[in-house]
Amino acid sequence: MPPRKTFLLVLLWVGWSGLLSLQSAQASDGAHYLLLRARAHYNPSLSPKQVEADPARYEGSALEVQGKVMGWAGGGDNVTVLLLPTNDLNDPLSLSVPATERSFFNALQDMGGAATIRVLLRVEALDADSNIPKYKVLAAALEDDIEAALADAKTRAEAQKLQKMWDKVQWLQAFRRSLPPDLRGSMPARGGEIRAPLAVEGDASVQTAVYTAAMPPELRTMFLPYFQYIASRNPSLSDREVGLITYCLLTDSYQLQVDPRLTVSMIIAESDFDPKCTSNKGAMGLCQLMPDEVQRYGLTDGYDIAQNIWGGVMELRECLDRYQAYASPDGSLSDEQIRLAMAAYNAGPGAVKKYGGVPPYKETQEYVRKVLRYFHQLCGTSSTP
Repeated sequence: MPPRKTFLLVLLWVGWSGLLSLQSAQASDGAHYLLLRARAHYNPSLSPKQVEADPARYEGSALEVQGKVMGWAGGGDNVTVLLLPTNDLNDPLSLSVPATERSFFNALQDMGGAATIRVLLRVEALDADSNIPKYKVLAAALEDDIEAALADAKTRAEAQKLQKMWDKVQWLQAFRRSLPPDLRGSMPARGGEIRAPLAVEGDASVQTAVYTAAMPPELRTMFLPYFQYIASRNPSLSDREVGLITYCLLTDSYQLQVDPRLTVSMIIAESDFDPKCTSNKGAMGLCQLMPDEVQRYGLTDGYDIAQNIWGGVMELRECLDRYQAYASPDGSLSDEQIRLAMAAYNAGPGAVKKYGGVPPYKETQEYVRKVLRYFHQLCGTSSTP
């Protein structure tokens, strides 16, 4: 019998005994068929009747037909099977199968009987002699195989969803434990839509009331400590600006699973919370985004507080992911991971790769030390050499 992959690439005529002999391969066959179907970009609403009515219109289109193989004819290089679609409105289809699969068809024929299958077809040029549409067989599989594969895919998708939820809960629990007393609060155990309200005028109490109303309940207790800390870093900021910065910093860090204390430390090193800061190289705003980064993240205003923080935290998340292999054994941030990530944020990942670590640039080395120093101050820990 030909290799198992043949099972997908040809039409089947399988009796009950044949089904029993093929049960062990059902899940993989169905999954392979679904993969090929996805790649073919088939039209799920297209039927043979529609193709027959206007073959030229659907030439090159892919469609799926469910039915039973009622027989075949020919031999050598001209093996043809007759597929009777399940839908009675569709006439039987005569489908040509490659001669290389003849031995497999012979084996299936010996099993006797017929099984419900699905066949993936491509509409080819109209047959000039018969004026009947021609089809190319792209894939075929037992109906039971496909149903099993669909059920398995659904189960795996649900399992992955649950795993992601659990991963987030574990991260949040670890983050709660890591908070120093002066910045201790809770993070929400589950996500949800977070919308930024319009910036408003008012003192700290007004800002806290307005912004926390838009935050998940457990995230709200962190707002005021961060508000007060940011205000102390740059007294020239208005309460309106501090409120918006605090809100965006906390919610963006939460959504992208970045420790907000690292976000704070990065912004201190970049601009010391000056939204109008511009470097001599053209870096903009709180997180000092370069023009190409503004474009890459789809931002319209590099100095806009909300847009700038989102782009900065996105960039920070990407840098941390790049050096995830240097994280602590429990998955938490290590000093080495932070060093490499912040060096990449400042000088680019190419420079880090070139020098096998933090580049020997005075600016970058001081920048990395500054971020680590503030991060450990906020964590109440000490930095490793």
